[in-house]
Amino acid sequence: MVYESALAAVIVGIAKLFSSVILAVGSIYIGLKSFDKLTAGIDELLEIKKGNVAVGIFFFSILIAIAVLIRPSVAEFAAGIEPGYSLNLMAVLALINLTKLAFSLMIAIIAIFCAFSLLDKLTSNMDEVQALKKGNIAVALLIAGLMLSVSFIVEAGMQTMSNIGVTESCAIAASLEAKTGADFGAATCISGLVR
Repeated sequence: MVYESALAAVIVGIAKLFSSVILAVGSIYIGLKSFDKLTAGIDELLEIKKGNVAVGIFFFSILIAIAVLIRPSVAEFAAGIEPGYSLNLMAVLALINLTKLAFSLMIAIIAIFCAFSLLDKLTSNMDEVQALKKGNIAVALLIAGLMLSVSFIVEAGMQTMSNIGVTESCAIAASLEAKTGADFGAATCISGLVR
C-alpha cells in the first residue's frame, strides 16, 4: 500500500512536470512567434549568432516576460493532476486550465505589445529596432526594463483576478457537472481543497 501510493505520487509528479514543460515551451514558442512583428527587419536568431548582445538582451526580456505571465496558469494546470481525481475530472480541469493559459498568453502578448508601442511613442525620435540591430545595448536594456516591469505589474493584476486559482477551476468543474448532469467527480476536487 505504501509502495503503491509512493509510485502513484512519482507518476503524478512526472505527469505534472511533463505537462508543465510542454505548456511552457508551447506558450513561449507562440509568444516569440507573435513578437516577430515587433522587430520587423531583424532576424533575431541570426543577430544572436553574430554576437549582437543588444538583440540577445531584447530576446531574453521577452522570454522572461512571457514566463512571468504564464507561470501561474501553468502551475494551476499542473495542480489539476492529482492521484485522487478521476480521469474525467482531470480532463475537465485540463480544459478549464488550458483556457486560462490561453487567456494568460493573450494578455502577455497584448501587454508586451502595448509596452513596446508606448516606448515607441515616448521615443519618437529613435528607431529602437535599428538601434537593436546596430547593437545598442543601452536601448536593449531600456526595452528589457520596460518589458520586465510591465510583466511583473500585469502578473500581479492577473494573480488578483484569479486569486482563488485551483479552487475556481474546481468550482467551474462542479458548475459544469451540475449543468450537464454528468458526474466526473468535481466533489472530489472541491473536498480535497477543503482539508
